[in-house]
Amino acid sequence: MRIRRSAVVADAIVVANWSLPHPRSTQEVELHAHLTAGSLPLHNDIDDDYEWVAGVSPVTVFKSSTRSVLKHAFAMWVANWDRLPTRERLASWGLPITTTCPFCSRDNETRDHMLLACEFGREVWKEVFIRCLPPTNILTNWSELLSWIKAARTSELKLIRKVATQAIVFFLWKQRNNLIHNQISIYAASIFAGLDREVRNIISAKRKRKQFSTLMFLWLR
Repeated sequence: MRIRRSAVVADAIVVANWSLPHPRSTQEVELHAHLTAGSLPLHNDIDDDYEWVAGVSPVTVFKSSTRSVLKHAFAMWVANWDRLPTRERLASWGLPITTTCPFCSRDNETRDHMLLACEFGREVWKEVFIRCLPPTNILTNWSELLSWIKAARTSELKLIRKVATQAIVFFLWKQRNNLIHNQISIYAASIFAGLDREVRNIISAKRKRKQFSTLMFLWLR
């Protein structure tokens, strides 16, 4: 297509029309036909969405807006569908493994326990709640977590809760794998330190967007 590798969709549009090089192959002709048959993308002040589809089941469709860090959003998507390969799930498939949580070694490792009920994870959540306002009651299951996010009084608070929740799911799952596969154990405070740095970087990188302009104030209070 003779378009630079780093180009974005906006680089191929002039005013309200596509601006594409003349096609030189059958594949390029087909691409031209496909693009010009549909409507142009949304205005550049509206977030793009990414979508990966594998198969035909709705569970295999992953969507994420540019407001999200993709690795965080993907971990959150898998967790939301309860598809994380926790020890209890692996054992249910017939694998001869222990089902105990690698963090606390007391309860079975399920999604809700590992991400919400385990004492190790709660130490990380405690720091997040200081910045995102805690729930009325201790979160023990996934539906309560989603309700807490939706119950935010303002759109800014709701957004920071989403950003923080996606980050904590990613960081806890990453450390869980690090502990199981590499036998590397670190304190919950170190997990939050990395999460805190990541959230600050996310907000700082997007601070010029209206919805992110006040998030640093919320996170640092």
